[in-house]
Amino acid sequence: MGVEIKEPLVKHQQLRASRRLSGKKQWSQAWVGGLLILVLATLTRFYDLTAAAIWGDEGSSLLMSRYSMADIWFHAAHDVHPPLYFMLLHGWIEWFGDGIFRYAA
Repeated sequence: MGVEIKEPLVKHQQLRASRRLSGKKQWSQAWVGGLLILVLATLTRFYDLTAAAIWGDEGSSLLMSRYSMADIWFHAAHDVHPPLYFMLLHGWIEWFGDGIFRYAA
């Protein structure tokens, strides 16, 4: 009768190899899909960002943040809001500049 060939074992190994390759393909498709969603979300966030005018509360925050740190502390003492936000906004404007796009970001 001779040597018996175990064909199901070979097919099993081929099936496992093809599953590994399809798993890698699915993994790369997930990365591409996730990256596409991230890019679309970023574009949606920044699209037409400067179209809306600054509202009242944003304007008052910007005005307060233009003072020096000592003046922010002094004026915030007469306000209901704590001064940390205005101080952080003051630093943000010093670092990134003055412009509506930088405020809205």
